[in-house]
Amino acid sequence: MPALRRLRILILCFALGGLCLSVQRLRGSFAQALRDGSIVEIVMGHGDPLPEREPLYKPFSELTEEERQVKRDLESQAIDEVRGDVVVKRNGSRIRGRIVEDTPRGIKIVQSFRGSGEMVMPIPRSSIVRVERSSESAPDITYRDIRFKIEFPKLNLYRRPPFSVMTPKNYFEVEGATGLLSTLHRQFKHAFSPLFTKPEGGKSIQLLFFDNEDQFQEYRKEHAPAMAYAAGFYSPWKDRLVIFDQKHSEQAAEIAGKIDDMKEQYADRMTSRAQRFAASRWQHESKRALSRYSNQMTKRLLRHEGAHQLFYTYGVHAEEGGESLWLIEGLAGYAENQNIGDRPEEFIEFLNGEGRTRMLPFKRLVDYADRTGFSGLVSDEDVTIPYAQSAVLVYHLMRPENRERFFEFVRFVRDPENAPSGLGNSSQYDLLCRTLGTTPDALEQRLLAELR
Repeated sequence: MPALRRLRILILCFALGGLCLSVQRLRGSFAQALRDGSIVEIVMGHGDPLPEREPLYKPFSELTEEERQVKRDLESQAIDEVRGDVVVKRNGSRIRGRIVEDTPRGIKIVQSFRGSGEMVMPIPRSSIVRVERSSESAPDITYRDIRFKIEFPKLNLYRRPPFSVMTPKNYFEVEGATGLLSTLHRQFKHAFSPLFTKPEGGKSIQLLFFDNEDQFQEYRKEHAPAMAYAAGFYSPWKDRLVIFDQKHSEQAAEIAGKIDDMKEQYADRMTSRAQRFAASRWQHESKRALSRYSNQMTKRLLRHEGAHQLFYTYGVHAEEGGESLWLIEGLAGYAENQNIGDRPEEFIEFLNGEGRTRMLPFKRLVDYADRTGFSGLVSDEDVTIPYAQSAVLVYHLMRPENRERFFEFVRFVRDPENAPSGLGNSSQYDLLCRTLGTTPDALEQRLLAELR
């Protein structure tokens, strides 16, 4: 075996071994952060009704002078974002910006990205269909937007209806996050609109997106003190989704440092330029893999917590908090995949592997009544199991042949008058079986069949 190949294999065996352990620890920590206790219930409290929130709109005459000035500034920013020229190309794309040069050969248009720089784009005349002045209206600035900005004066507010995003992040990252949440929002409305009790609810959905872990933890300690390991949460009190970007976490930085250390550890053995190049390439590819994995975790976190927000915003969940934990977390887990309704492969793989011998009877999961977390049902090391089972259960209930009856069940259990006295002598699992028209044993077998 050539010396270079032996050295590359040696580096990969040692380095990837350590990297896999580190990434696995990051995966475990993320799962704990995502599922430590009850993401929603710990923030909400124990079924307490929500306090009255600030109004969506407020007459200008009733605003303070500070609020008026903030409103003017935000409206000016919103107008600047939609104002300008639009070049319509033959391929159907529309380029928005400010035309700075217009000649028979073509057009140069400047695109500005709100503090993230500008880009000059030349467009040949042959590819242009027409040039328009933008007719798009600036989005409304709500009273909630004004108070949001006053609360975080040093961050940037991006209005992307129905989302208002407060963040230090750049234009492109904001567009990526709002694009993901917009897709989730569209899929959510398609899947769950029959359960809406507040169809007008999605007019002002707030996202607070941190890229600094200390700032995130400071905010979390104030608004979700019981969630020490959380990487994100939804606060019904604020009607706000709060997320920390995982690629900026201390753990991601620690793993990146280990990749650097591993390369240096074998530097003395690298005697040729080809060997040094191979090690540098491994270092680069490993960090890219870490970045991709961190981004994947953040996207799943956005969808999971964003789903919690939508279920409350549109009144699928009752504000009084009567639903059981399996239903609340199962619905959010069901929405984690790129497309709502996709088979929850990661949960199924986990339950068929690591969690197979420690799975709970589904009856025990459904009848579990404590809404402060699954810690009363399983040990801390097994807390992922009921979350995975809840997602698989909801996936089964959302199948076309079960969906209407499942929705009937949701309407019943979310009604405060039906919990818990409305069940009579029955358990919630028994009620679910009766609603589906099946027996407890038959439902258990159908759910286990979903894992095959």
